[in-house]
Amino acid sequence: MTIPMLTAREAGTLYFSRIREIKVIGMGHDQTRGLLFGHLYQVLSYEWNSSMQSMSNQSTETKIARLRYAGGQAFVAESPSGHAIVTSFAHDTLTAPSPMEMLLIALGGCTGADIVSILEKKRQRVTGYSIEVRGERRAEHPRIYTHIEVVHYVRGHGIDPKAVQHAVELSETKYCSVSAMLGATAQISMRFELANED
Repeated sequence: MTIPMLTAREAGTLYFSRIREIKVIGMGHDQTRGLLFGHLYQVLSYEWNSSMQSMSNQSTETKIARLRYAGGQAFVAESPSGHAIVTSFAHDTLTAPSPMEMLLIALGGCTGADIVSILEKKRQRVTGYSIEVRGERRAEHPRIYTHIEVVHYVRGHGIDPKAVQHAVELSETKYCSVSAMLGATAQISMRFELANED
């Protein structure tokens, strides 16, 4: 006996409103209930998987960067936002930041943007802010960073150290995408130094 696939609405209606009335030849009540549960499980599983796939597709974003060989030992790169930057891969004298140097710059810029935004929301009177990113690379290839330290230097009037500490923690553990990515292969630590001008 072939049973057509039911929709979720049909399966629910069939089970909850007609379970006592259904008479399937050769099947008892338990068999009928099991059959309906099977239909309902199949339909809902399919719809749940389809929904999760749709959500997964909506939660991803593709960025495209383009690089053009500029001769010598350099590339001219165009960022996904349309900005140009030169990167050099020379082993002796660099004419532009190397790709590995740009990783440190990217980390500093990412976490720095978080700190500025958070301290502004906390109404901290910052008059000066700088960042130093120190990366240690291993000797063997690929020469990845094994440890990166980020030092935030904050200066201002009556700045609350707890506010700065909270901002650094939020950036390190929640907001900075570059830190989260690099943290998969390198140990990243962040700290701050505060100079109040009052």
